[in-house]
Amino acid sequence: MTSAENRDNRGLAYVSIPQIRLIELVAIFCIVYVARELAGFSYKAGLILLVFLGSAFLNLLVAGLENRIAGYFRSGEPAKEFWNWTTVTVDLVTVLALIYFTGTVRSPFLFLVVVPLFFAGRLLPAWVFSR
Repeated sequence: MTSAENRDNRGLAYVSIPQIRLIELVAIFCIVYVARELAGFSYKAGLILLVFLGSAFLNLLVAGLENRIAGYFRSGEPAKEFWNWTTVTVDLVTVLALIYFTGTVRSPFLFLVVVPLFFAGRLLPAWVFSR
């Protein structure tokens, strides 16, 4: 079975990539909040909230711009690749800011770096990882 046939057999997705990204962002925020309340971690909650609100805004802005530009130009794969790179970059910067504001190397949230790397592996082209 070719990849084109495989794509046709998948059917419609229930949620889009931007929706999954916002779900991811809310899940990370919940992990950070619960860790603060239950485990007693201390960090500046205002900065963390600002990081999450900024990331949510940037994710929505990127998704909106992608839809707006795709409607005008009917762009193909190169434009989609640019938007994928942009969203992965926003996610990675968000997680790195979270780690920085919660204790850098001693941050209990270092494991969250895996989340944007997962999306990078799913969204970005294979040639990026084969260099």
